[in-house]
Amino acid sequence: MKRRQWRDPDATARFGLVLHQTRHPLKTVLSRANRVGMMYAPLAYSNPHLFRDALRYAPSFPPEAELAAWRADRENEDGWPAAKRLRVALFHYVFWNDWVAAYADAQIKIEDFDVATVAARAGLKTPKSDPAKRRRRPPKTDANHHDLAPDLANVTWADIEAVSPFVWARATALARSHGYDV
Repeated sequence: MKRRQWRDPDATARFGLVLHQTRHPLKTVLSRANRVGMMYAPLAYSNPHLFRDALRYAPSFPPEAELAAWRADRENEDGWPAAKRLRVALFHYVFWNDWVAAYADAQIKIEDFDVATVAARAGLKTPKSDPAKRRRRPPKTDANHHDLAPDLANVTWADIEAVSPFVWARATALARSHGYDV
């Protein structure tokens, strides 16, 4: 098979440094599933064929039974019930994180985010100017938070396992590999 310039994990061209930012997977899946508007793009990004065939990397490609449920989700005849939103968000989390992890030079948990550490890993120099003299932007006042929908308020890993056992197993393995308890 011909090697791709940028799509394979063994790509011939890549960024100088790839930092993979992670967030607790259960929070990530619930956040994605919570906003129906967020479902349309992730429906495409949750496509296992996109990662396997176009991006050339999908180590957790699901079995036919779970693919059939994903295909049925694409028909969208039943609106956006919780199970469907969870499956779309779960697939997106797993395929995206599998793919990025294949390229990443390092991983940073958002819960442990520290600007100095990120700058050091990226090879950025510490600014020499006095921080007090730097122009500061006023803090944003708009909210980037939505309370969980009632049908997602008490979702656990067990609920997500029922939606897609194979992809759930990969999600929990990714969670552990990124240092999260599941």
